[in-house]
Amino acid sequence: MGMGVAFGGYNRDGWQDVYTSNLYENSLLQNSPQGYFYDVTDSAGVSDIPGSMAWGTFFFDADNNGWLDFFNNNQSGFGNVPNSLFHNLSDGTFEDLSESSGLQSYNNGIGCAYGDLDNDGDLDIIAAGHSYSDGSTLLYRNDSQGGNWVQFSLRSEEGDPFSIGAKVTLYSQSGSNLGGEGNGGVILKEAHLGRDSLVAATMILHRMAISNEPISAINDGLPQFSIVKDRVELDGINKEAVFNKARSIFSHANVNEMDGVKFTWSDRWIHLRSSNTEPIMRIYAEGPTKADAQELVDQIRSSL
Repeated sequence: MGMGVAFGGYNRDGWQDVYTSNLYENSLLQNSPQGYFYDVTDSAGVSDIPGSMAWGTFFFDADNNGWLDFFNNNQSGFGNVPNSLFHNLSDGTFEDLSESSGLQSYNNGIGCAYGDLDNDGDLDIIAAGHSYSDGSTLLYRNDSQGGNWVQFSLRSEEGDPFSIGAKVTLYSQSGSNLGGEGNGGVILKEAHLGRDSLVAATMILHRMAISNEPISAINDGLPQFSIVKDRVELDGINKEAVFNKARSIFSHANVNEMDGVKFTWSDRWIHLRSSNTEPIMRIYAEGPTKADAQELVDQIRSSL
């Protein structure tokens, strides 16, 4: 018999998972792109204590580390089961921190909610108890240290002074949805707001998990390219003149001028861009072999 239900992407794969608190046995159901849910209760370590009856449950980030944990408000008068907190270990499993966190209380719970009650950036918990069976309402103040969070103070020019129902949308300074550099450093905001290295590492690990292949085998099955990086001191050199010479040398290539100037062919490319922090021009080239990439760079250097 179901008592409570919570939705949350506990494994950060972009799909909303489901946790249900039931009479006697709780369940964690992992969503999948195929449209199926898989029962991972036991493998994730969240079966809770046998005999529990949690009227209230929710996913929340207890320590602001970006991974969803969850809390159960158990009716301790039924089965003598206390409240519980399961901490996300970010590897698909959870650990029971009920006792060490101070949340393992017996309040004969019948409902719960969370929010930043003291405006310190972490989420506090209120757990309501059953008034007809010696239950008590408990307020747990979260004093977690570290993690990341952001706080907005919304003000309505008219009407509702609390801006209830307001939606906050964040944009980059340029208003773009996709950032990065022309040499290939892409920032995919849906996955990570930093440079592309973390996203690339995640994609490689995902490919390894799906294909069940070592990274060496995956690499052997991909087209092989080599990259060459060089730089030109701009002291006394006009960068626009360099760009124009490059356009003349590589007149038969496709040209992209979004960030400096980049010339592409079906199997190689060369990119020239001035640094935003140093008086230099960076040159990147990629080709089937290192010699192919170096040849592109040498053509620019010989024209200076």
